[in-house]
Amino acid sequence: MSVSIENTSGIPAAVWVIGLLILAAVILYAVKHGHNVKIGPIEFESKGEQAKKQPPSEESAPSDPGPAEGKHIDPTAEPLTEGVAHLFGTTRTQDSELAYLYLTKAAEAGQREAFFYLGYMYAKGLYVRLDYQEAMAQYKKGADRGSTSAMNNIGHLYENGLGVAQDYKAAADWYIRAADLGDPAGQGNAARMYKNGRGVPQDLDKAITLYRRAIQQGNESAMNNLAVMYEEGVGVQQDITQAIFWYKEAAKNGNKSAPKALERLKESRPELFT
Repeated sequence: MSVSIENTSGIPAAVWVIGLLILAAVILYAVKHGHNVKIGPIEFESKGEQAKKQPPSEESAPSDPGPAEGKHIDPTAEPLTEGVAHLFGTTRTQDSELAYLYLTKAAEAGQREAFFYLGYMYAKGLYVRLDYQEAMAQYKKGADRGSTSAMNNIGHLYENGLGVAQDYKAAADWYIRAADLGDPAGQGNAARMYKNGRGVPQDLDKAITLYRRAIQQGNESAMNNLAVMYEEGVGVQQDITQAIFWYKEAAKNGNKSAPKALERLKESRPELFT
């Protein structure tokens, strides 16, 4: 088969052919390196190089950490006390790893609050991976042994849908269970659920009663929330003076919302602050 090219431009045939060859080489280079080339109505589209197939890799699940080299616990120390001290840096240097080791030892001995603190570490990702499901498992071990703090935190996980489907009824049930056993955080949280009718029928009288029980044990959140009820006149007659009193008590006890409420009321009702 013969192919003829008609040259009507007056350019020597050899030069013309060389030009075509150069153009073809440029197009091939561009396409090979991932560029689209368009000449008139013709577009040369690059598909790019195919990624080389890699063998499937196995993904390992994270494992619970063990002690690092050089970390030792005192076998004669009370493990729960030591674990909490290292966890929060109270009477010991804050060290989440040592806290985990001591608390694990305490849990092995069946100390119920050890399970609560281990659950807390998983819920916060302190030394161990953040794992709400493992936190729930630890909390339930503590709750089964009577830890009201663990019961309250199970309620928190259910209320906020952390590691479980959000379930206000389950949250309220756990808060009430802790409250009935005298846990101040549980009382405050159960009160809030009754106030808002969340997971339980709304009952403002129960809410106020539970807030006051929690306040008797120094719960600052309950102080702040009772102040809100007085400020809004919900369940009680509106009384800004009482609201200010309880906001001040909450602030004294470290509540972070109360100071902002006091600033707001000082601007709107300055006469009550003289």
